[in-house]
Amino acid sequence: MLWVGLLSLSLVVAGAYAFKVLEGHSVEESLWWAVVTTTTVGYGDFYPETTAGRVVGIVLMLTGIGLFGGMTAGLATAILEHRSKLDRGVKQLKMKDHILISGWNATGEDIVREILADPLERDVVVVAELPERPLGDDHVGFVQGEISERTLELSNASTAETALVLGDQNIADLAGRDAKTLINALAIKNYNPAIYTCIQLFDPKSEAHAEVSQADEVVVIGALAGGLLSRAALDHGSSKAVLSLLRADEGEEIYRVTVPSAWVGKNFGESLGQAKAEWDMLMIGVEPANQELIINPSGSYTFAAGDMIAVIAEERPAV
Repeated sequence: MLWVGLLSLSLVVAGAYAFKVLEGHSVEESLWWAVVTTTTVGYGDFYPETTAGRVVGIVLMLTGIGLFGGMTAGLATAILEHRSKLDRGVKQLKMKDHILISGWNATGEDIVREILADPLERDVVVVAELPERPLGDDHVGFVQGEISERTLELSNASTAETALVLGDQNIADLAGRDAKTLINALAIKNYNPAIYTCIQLFDPKSEAHAEVSQADEVVVIGALAGGLLSRAALDHGSSKAVLSLLRADEGEEIYRVTVPSAWVGKNFGESLGQAKAEWDMLMIGVEPANQELIINPSGSYTFAAGDMIAVIAEERPAV
């Protein structure tokens, strides 16, 4: 492309110079004539009147067709090749602060669509053994292959903010499936210790080994489904309420936000009404600094600097 571009520029300059010398036009007029002749536009406002000038025009027209056609074809090829590499997952990605998804299973597409529907508009990079990019969205990157030094580098995992490690449903044995998940999570943590890692486990027994993977958050599919079903049996319709809070397309969602500085020193009970009045959010829990989340804490709980609160709101509150 660079060679064709330089050759085209040289052709226009040489043609303009010849037109100026042979036909006696100004530099501006000669450059204009050389460009429209090389591109075969031919407005006809300037044209050669001498035989030598006409020969120059013929040369420009014939070579211009090939050069500009080659440039256009080269540009189209470069664009298609770039898109093809992105779809095949073999190109270095430049996304930053993105969510890295390791593996792909039946829940993968729903997870990505939920992330894309969030107002935060986070980019997603999928690293999986798939033939091509699973979703054709500009906010979704793809790297083909298993978790390794190469795929983590291509996915720019060193700048990723969060990693979701999904279970490989091609492995029938649940313990073996979860073991692969734990190994992938550990590999990601070793590559980028700062990344917040969430893992998907299928066997409740595997949760005892989750600490080995250094995962920050664990979701056990069997336990989650069992909990929803038991609540549905005891409190009819309760599972619908929980599921509606987990889906971005259902309106109200659960968010985790920093406690407003003005609330430090105040207690949970007296802040409930203010949270609803000022931000239209319902507080449901508190996460003290470096501690586990407390759902429905005591009304006398006093907020401290660094606390996080779990809230239900229609959109992420700007507290």
